[in-house]
Amino acid sequence: MTTTKKSKQERIDSEIRIVELVGSSYKGRNEYLKFLRGERVTRKEAILAECYACQGFYVDGKYDCKSVLCPLYAFYPYRADRVKKKDSDNIIQDD
Repeated sequence: MTTTKKSKQERIDSEIRIVELVGSSYKGRNEYLKFLRGERVTRKEAILAECYACQGFYVDGKYDCKSVLCPLYAFYPYRADRVKKKDSDNIIQDD
């Protein structure tokens, strides 16, 4: 039995097809596709893309991954304890 190793481009093309077929349309999808197509991505887009890929394209929905040991968890878009931008101005901090 011989196995053939897929080229990098074949793996990328396959990943794009999978994302387009089953990937949910949540934060990170467009950024991940942009990355796969070889387009330039910003740091924020790269983080969203990685979370999207790590979470299996959110096929089960968008939930807090609770991966507190992940260095990107602080930036995870669906973290349960995340402070929304509009609410962050109303936070009072004790000094």
